[in-house]
Amino acid sequence: MISISQLILPSYVELKLEGVDKLDVISALSKKLYSNKVIENLDGFIDAVMERERLESTGIGRGFAIPHARSKFVKKLSVAFGINRKGVDFFSLDKKPSYVIFLVASPENDKAGYITTLAKLSRLMRRENMCEILMNVKTPEEVIEIIKKNE
Repeated sequence: MISISQLILPSYVELKLEGVDKLDVISALSKKLYSNKVIENLDGFIDAVMERERLESTGIGRGFAIPHARSKFVKKLSVAFGINRKGVDFFSLDKKPSYVIFLVASPENDKAGYITTLAKLSRLMRRENMCEILMNVKTPEEVIEIIKKNE
């Protein structure tokens, strides 16, 4: 079974994620995956994620959001990671901004991997002080190491 830390490469991490709304941060993280050849069609994938956002918010609270989509434009299951220090409104249940964003990109035909990845991320988010711990990282490698220790 693949772990979250194996799905995030240092080049998929943005520690200074810019943007004022969820489209901004989803676009920025999608560009990371696109530039790393995980996504074949940037606009097509962003549209899929935003369509998923319209169905139900992916702001899970406690400072986290997990926007995600399965798409024909995704070559392999991957997770991009970003920190937005100002916070972005993902319409979380707790009505608070999201600072730590995990973008899950999955091929259309990998439903099992997609569901498992979302479940593992949800468990990781429930760990005490995880948002604060991740907000204090200095390098992409440190992000991956923290996730590896806690998954």
